[in-house]
Amino acid sequence: MQTNNEPTTEALETTPDNDTGDGPKTPRMQALATEYATGSDGHLYVTGESFKPGATDGRKQFIGYRLSDEEAAEVWEEINRQAFNATQAILRR
Repeated sequence: MQTNNEPTTEALETTPDNDTGDGPKTPRMQALATEYATGSDGHLYVTGESFKPGATDGRKQFIGYRLSDEEAAEVWEEINRQAFNATQAILRR
């Protein structure tokens, strides 16, 4: 359920929940209505334009910049390393 403080999109379609197409249908977004970023704090961040006026009051804000291809490669390498290490720790449980 969407509240006044959540990003909005009108780009919903109804798709079957299973491969045969005869199961219950669930609304799904056709495409993200805004750009987003994942934070190292585990939260998702979206552009402010996707909110209704006043809906961002009191929220943590992230202002970032696009990385160059070289910088992004370094970050993706680190994310890959962390994901691998986390996976190994989970598998050892």
